[in-house]
Amino acid sequence: MELLRMPRTQRPKLFSVESLEDAPRSERPLSLNDEDLRTAMKTNSKLTCGEYDNTFNVNEETIRQHFHQPGKRWKLSKWVPHSLIHENKLQRLTICSSHLARSKTESLFDRILTSDEIWIIYSNDKRFHH
Repeated sequence: MELLRMPRTQRPKLFSVESLEDAPRSERPLSLNDEDLRTAMKTNSKLTCGEYDNTFNVNEETIRQHFHQPGKRWKLSKWVPHSLIHENKLQRLTICSSHLARSKTESLFDRILTSDEIWIIYSNDKRFHH
């Protein structure tokens, strides 16, 4: 309160600004090199975003956004490419055609429940009392 009662010319300078340039900070960097991140991902794709943010000293959300840019998705505790290669498509075709052939001979699909990409085998075998 005493400072406010003093004339402005006699008040001590509380904040002195020498330059308008940004001073160096100890914060996390705002940018991330995509090539460094891709190299680290190829080396070990089982790390989480939290483990990558400690490595690159950036925010976890920044890591997540950079992972989704090249088309990677988090599946089965591992970052995998979102697009399928030709061998994966052939493997899926083989499995689907074998399931369709099997469904014609037995009631395969009547015993499977699906919910949020989780398959549960449901068997309702009737037991007869003797």
